[in-house]
Amino acid sequence: MDLIKQIKEHSVKKSFADLHVDEQSSLTAMALKVKEKEKGIEDLKQDLKKAEADLRYYRDELFPARMEEAGVIDFRLRETNEQVVLTRDMKVNVLKDNRPALHQWLRDNGHSALIKNVVSASFAAGQDEKALEFLEEGRSKKLSMSQQESVHSQTFLKWVRDQISANEPLPDVVEPYHFYKVTIK
Repeated sequence: MDLIKQIKEHSVKKSFADLHVDEQSSLTAMALKVKEKEKGIEDLKQDLKKAEADLRYYRDELFPARMEEAGVIDFRLRETNEQVVLTRDMKVNVLKDNRPALHQWLRDNGHSALIKNVVSASFAAGQDEKALEFLEEGRSKKLSMSQQESVHSQTFLKWVRDQISANEPLPDVVEPYHFYKVTIK
């Protein structure tokens, strides 16, 4: 049974002010504890964001620059026997407003297989039969439909790497960003 419904059915409705001072204090303490826990979680999320940013700074900027200064591309940690390696990596940026142009370029240049399409239609409550018919017939009915196109980021990154390796053209809206980072394995 629903807790709120149960309280309404089996209790005399009281206002908070009608409660004994001990009950008021107990409920207030619990509410404050919940607020404290929520704030603690938000603080941890902010600490995690800062820690991740610090890691990126050390791994992707400071440490690679120091290895470059030292003229070293890899070494082994004596303490853990792990290999420290300076590697070149790449990120690809396509502004949201440029995604339709990217999708068109991919289609025009024979790479439409990279594009994922999600097509959906909305049905009101009570239109279950229509929804089932739609699943069977697809676009044959004149229904309000929406389409969302996307290219999976990792698939696209691999494709960009392959294009660069093969000295093939990239769409103008693609902005590859090369950087060095340190990996420890």
